[in-house]
Amino acid sequence: MKITSFLLFLFLVKGIFAQTSQKIEILDFLGWDDKEYGIFYEAILVADQFEYNKTTLGTMRVNYYMDFSTHVVEYKVDCLLFGTDGGTAVNIKGKEPVKNIQGNYTHRIDNLTLYYDKDMNFLNGENVRKHSSGEEYTVKVMLTPYDSLETVKEIIGGFYFTEEPMYDELLSFIGY
Repeated sequence: MKITSFLLFLFLVKGIFAQTSQKIEILDFLGWDDKEYGIFYEAILVADQFEYNKTTLGTMRVNYYMDFSTHVVEYKVDCLLFGTDGGTAVNIKGKEPVKNIQGNYTHRIDNLTLYYDKDMNFLNGENVRKHSSGEEYTVKVMLTPYDSLETVKEIIGGFYFTEEPMYDELLSFIGY
């Protein structure tokens, strides 16, 4: 009986750790205003440390308000850091499938490029999106401003429920 309980405990612990296996080295808060559809999107990017010219796996959650309700989706992203004339850029390419966390709308994956100066200060960004017709268009991406750890905690709370293990991991990462 004790062995069965212990094995069940190990199985449950392994399941919990499998859900939170994302290594956190990069945490960014982004936003873009899609005037084509009249929707403002907020996003959180969680990824391992970027290396020049190497793809790093990350997770993106996107939060938006549409049809009188909030929607949150999640999908994996490939992040590629590369040098530019006088700075650095990160290409963030979304990958299917898109998982609905809250709400049930279909969300097309996002493909962002963020530009930084030589001191890694954010300059600007863009998101190449697709209409339902397949035609591409570009929207401007900005960083979400914050002025305190409390504000960062509130931002994280807009993407992760307090019951999710990643919520506590992100709070620990920011030193909260």
